[in-house]
Amino acid sequence: MAGHNSALRRVSDGIEAMRYLKGDCEYADRKKFPVPDIILLDLKLPRFSGFDFLEWLHNEAPGDLAVLPVIVLSASDGPADVRRAYALGANAYLVKPLDWDSLFERIRTIYSFWVDQTETPVIVDPKMASEAESRS
Repeated sequence: MAGHNSALRRVSDGIEAMRYLKGDCEYADRKKFPVPDIILLDLKLPRFSGFDFLEWLHNEAPGDLAVLPVIVLSASDGPADVRRAYALGANAYLVKPLDWDSLFERIRTIYSFWVDQTETPVIVDPKMASEAESRS
């Protein structure tokens, strides 16, 4: 992970994830809360599930947010959950290991692949994109 200026940011549920991505409320400061390069998503979120979030991201999210890579990290290995996550636009589906050391190693592997080895799209902040559109 050396050489990158990346940080893992956590939100409590799918509604907070939407607010974060849109830059709403307490997430308006993009220096403090930048648009992420990738999203690690749990399916079992309170109030607004990971499936609900995926559906919002790919059908209603503003700007280019829908092209953000989403990696589902779930306790479920059920074929229906896997199929549904991919159908809603997930880029990868990983089952959470049971112990913390294995979970940490899984996250390091995800980071290594998605940040060190792949090119992810540059996402323009949706608020900045809508301001630019309104000026033209």
